[in-house]
Amino acid sequence: MEPISIEIERPEDPIRVKQYPISLEGRRGLKPIIEDLIAKGILEPCMSRHNTPILAVRKADGSYQLVQDLRAVNERTKTRFPVVANPYTLLNRVSPEDIWCSVIDRKDAFWTCPLAEGSRDYFAFQ
Repeated sequence: MEPISIEIERPEDPIRVKQYPISLEGRRGLKPIIEDLIAKGILEPCMSRHNTPILAVRKADGSYQLVQDLRAVNERTKTRFPVVANPYTLLNRVSPEDIWCSVIDRKDAFWTCPLAEGSRDYFAFQ
């Protein structure tokens, strides 16, 4: 997969959002996740002038999920694809004779998309 590159409006202005408070329990829950992502080479330590907050979302089984609030990055990202296919239009193209359906859990899909070197700083968190 080709690395994803994003263009930011006003790149001279840092994207900085204060980190939300995370409970001690939440921090403990995120620590092994972050360590695992670093060990796999998915995350890398950096010094960035950008920051977006992360959240420790507790799952039903008591474990935690790492969620990054990228709304500030989204607001400043230049649009590449202004037209998105309407899902209802796409589903209406499926023939009634087709019997196969798929469900995809995209929970970790974000971590499978490589970021271009020049875009990585925008996704920094503390």
